[in-house]
Amino acid sequence: MSIVTPSPTPLPGLHLRGLGRPLPISQIVRFEADDNYTRIYVRGQVHPLLYAYTLGVMCQRFPFMARITRSAAINPQHVQAVTQQGLELRNHPPVWLSRHYLKRLPAELSRARQVVDRQVCSEP
Repeated sequence: MSIVTPSPTPLPGLHLRGLGRPLPISQIVRFEADDNYTRIYVRGQVHPLLYAYTLGVMCQRFPFMARITRSAAINPQHVQAVTQQGLELRNHPPVWLSRHYLKRLPAELSRARQVVDRQVCSEP
């Protein structure tokens, strides 16, 4: 008789066509709009991935990202501090925000964090 021990549940991964493997949510730092494409910045990679969907579509498909400006979305797990000028991210340059987006920031970060919490809790 063998005893099976359950493995710890990892955070869900981001499945991008052509990548070959799921990308853990914790590795994604931010999305940045580039016309009809989205640049995906991944922790530990020098160059971003370029994906052929708009930022709006990417944020709908991956709701764990917090839309912080018209052209950018960030992963709340990488936010180190919120300042009067914008966001400080771990191991990445700061992201500057307008007053309009700074007012919306707390609610958007809270919404994105709740999505991640729900995904982690619903994993089998």
